[in-house]
Amino acid sequence: MSNASIAARQNGDYYQDLVFWNYAFQLLLPNPDIAYVKYEVAEASPCDDVVVIYNRRMREEDVSFTYSVDYIQCKFRADSRPISFMDLIDPNCFHNTESFLQRAYKFYKEQDSSDLRIVLVTSSLADSKDPILSKLNGVNSALLIDNLFNVKPRKSVDTILKAVLEHLRITLDELKDFLTRLRFRLGESIEKVKANMRINAKAVGVDAGGASLGEELTSVLRQFNYSKQTDFNAQTIKQICTNCNWFFNSKKIIGVINFNRKDDRANKILSLGDNALNLISFFNDRIIKPECTWDEVKQTICDFVDLHIKHGDRYLFRLSAINSVCFAFGKKLGLKTASISFENREGVFAEEFCETSDTMERITVEEYGDTFQADNAVVSVSFADSIFDDVNEYMKGHFSSYSLLNFYCSDSHVSNNKFWVYISGMAKDIKKWIKKVKPNCVHIFYRGPVEGIFVLGQYAPEWGKCVCYDYNFGAEIREQRYMSGIEY
Repeated sequence: MSNASIAARQNGDYYQDLVFWNYAFQLLLPNPDIAYVKYEVAEASPCDDVVVIYNRRMREEDVSFTYSVDYIQCKFRADSRPISFMDLIDPNCFHNTESFLQRAYKFYKEQDSSDLRIVLVTSSLADSKDPILSKLNGVNSALLIDNLFNVKPRKSVDTILKAVLEHLRITLDELKDFLTRLRFRLGESIEKVKANMRINAKAVGVDAGGASLGEELTSVLRQFNYSKQTDFNAQTIKQICTNCNWFFNSKKIIGVINFNRKDDRANKILSLGDNALNLISFFNDRIIKPECTWDEVKQTICDFVDLHIKHGDRYLFRLSAINSVCFAFGKKLGLKTASISFENREGVFAEEFCETSDTMERITVEEYGDTFQADNAVVSVSFADSIFDDVNEYMKGHFSSYSLLNFYCSDSHVSNNKFWVYISGMAKDIKKWIKKVKPNCVHIFYRGPVEGIFVLGQYAPEWGKCVCYDYNFGAEIREQRYMSGIEY
């Protein structure tokens, strides 16, 4: 496939996505006319690009029939040549094996109900000399059927209609009935569709002005398409907009950082100014400075939460901090103080965390040591690489007895939804286990995306006194070891 063909295909996909979002954002209007918007609906082929299901029967002005569904075919054309009605019976016009009218008519006749419209949305303009497409209804993009069959002089129109009848092999009455169901939105360039989409987005509080939003819109649809989800209602679209932080002022962005790797993530966090909890001055990379104390770090975290986090508000977190800091922040925050989500990092997407009742399949859960009334309870959690041996060795070198609960997920890649299933499931098991062991202190060891230890911290107010540990990966191999962190 040539570079020009690849570019045309990409533009065509983007064009279809913009048409979809034009309707999808309308789902968020108060009392919307639209109930569902569907994308790439296999059973609607060839009119499958976007399908709009309405809440009620709709009626257009000066049209006798009603409709409750629109089947929309999106056709982006790279060339600027206007199209005529005769092009609609030419398979080469849109590079299909059959013409647009042929495919549309077959689909129309296959439907159990005629309560529908078939809409062609294309970037191509109508040929100004075409006697049919140049005289569309300016309000609803419909053919002026009465004028079409009564207009004089007749020669040019009759020639076209005769060709269409022969092409479709139908009667004149059948053609009239079919043409009343067609709508032709011609000259809908990418820029025009995008401008309309931004108007619809702004009307429901979505910030569509960002330079990267177009790519995000396409990326979201690709993910849903890969998972075979094609139906979208208002709740789904609202959740997407919420998770992707598209609503105006929908979430306050909070950053937490204690080591500066001079990468894009650190720069993005530091650029937040007062909305970033900047603990870099307390640390040399991952190690707390000799002149600083964990109590000072803990107090700084608590002061920041008290000042910046308000009950009931919604927040998007960017994290570039060690486990101990993230755990302490989460524990200070608790579960019910605010609505929390995370920016995409290490496989954890910007999806709001929620508790789930799903099972923790593929997670190994084992208990070691004393099973009742241990002074020290140890929780070990690891993804991809087990840390059990290292944790056990550390505890044996520091405590004479302890009880250990080990969670291990061997998957090298865990999907976003499954990750939160695991984290919430672990938290519930830890609570039950602590209630049985009744320790004086819970020691937390964790390897995985830091968003996970943050959320475990949110559950931890019910666990009593906790100490979270970090591994000094940045040191020389001989000096790498676990280090105890904030006691909270």
